[in-house]
Amino acid sequence: MPVAQKYSRLWNQEIHTDEIFGWPTRILACIFSLAVAALAFTGPWIWWNRNRARLSNGGACSVKKSTDLGLRLTEYLHSTQWRSRTQS
Repeated sequence: MPVAQKYSRLWNQEIHTDEIFGWPTRILACIFSLAVAALAFTGPWIWWNRNRARLSNGGACSVKKSTDLGLRLTEYLHSTQWRSRTQS
């Protein structure tokens, strides 16, 4: 077993069983575990609200479109500057 994997397994157990720095480490591990679990709920919730807002605006996205890389690339490809480079 590689040394890095051995230490990561050892420290993982020690962090979750409060062998390192006592109960504050256990509380910190609990907070981080709850935060990761909260991501499973907040991600779909944000997605749901964004889609609901998009549908209520008639398909318009609430995010500023100029920051969308795909949209900027599409605008560039449809611009006259791109056409003049490809046609010459």
